[in-house]
Amino acid sequence: MREECPEEGSPRHIFVAGVVTSSFDPVSKHMLPMLEMHDPVPQYAEDLHASMGRVFATLKKPVWRANFAVAEWRDEEEASSEDDDALLQRLYLKVEYETLRRLPKHPEYLVFTIRSHMDPLLELASMPLACAALEEEIRLLPEALLQYKGIGEPTTKAAVLRFLDKVSAAQLSG
Repeated sequence: MREECPEEGSPRHIFVAGVVTSSFDPVSKHMLPMLEMHDPVPQYAEDLHASMGRVFATLKKPVWRANFAVAEWRDEEEASSEDDDALLQRLYLKVEYETLRRLPKHPEYLVFTIRSHMDPLLELASMPLACAALEEEIRLLPEALLQYKGIGEPTTKAAVLRFLDKVSAAQLSG
């Protein structure tokens, strides 16, 4: 991302280049401002754009954050099942660790990195505290964001919450 100072006086952050190994298409995003790049993200403009602009403009040392989504993997011919066990077998938790840093020799440029990890959701069964935290987060997110993160379908959301609740409740009781 490159910082440009438009006539209005506030910096504008533009996507200049990227190397990507996932679904993000850097060619279609080339030279787009942050607001347009994040257009598909629900509530980005209202909730995050101004604060992210301030973070980008004042960044002095690297920062990081984590993000998550849920993906369902199935064959094209495979019908979606209402059965929790069958559905949970097809769900994967994708966690992204994102970093943002300024280039020391060219401080007008910021480098944004994403490292994705994807594991079967059921592997969380051995991590009750993580299940409790994820359950709480899912319950707080608005429906549009849940849809964006892959858990907006009522049957998927319900199955995931039942699984997370079962794992975290087992920890509390035993």
